Amino acid sequence: MDYLDTSGIHDPYHSRRPRTSAAATAGLVLGIIAIVLNALLITLPLGFVAGVLSLIFSLLARKRYRLGLGGLLASGVSFFIVLVWLISLFVPLMADPTLGVLQR
Repeated sequence: MDYLDTSGIHDPYHSRRPRTSAAATAGLVLGIIAIVLNALLITLPLGFVAGVLSLIFSLLARKRYRLGLGGLLASGVSFFIVLVWLISLFVPLMADPTLGVLQR
């Protein structure tokens, strides 16, 4: 046995399963971008698209490598921000009696 031969020793840094994947990283980055874009009302459509892409990449990473939880959480937060914006925009419009949205 050679001195540098480590074939019988388990090395956690050189395992076969990757520690990260490009899909998980892309999902997390797009999720953070979606949160920032959705926090601003003017860039809401771009943030929604980034959130959908984050969800797709994170689900792919979750399915293949069991990674991508951060991207899933970030896309969930971005969709929650979209929901809050939509509620804050449409509820006052529906409740305003001068507009007649709820009246038939």
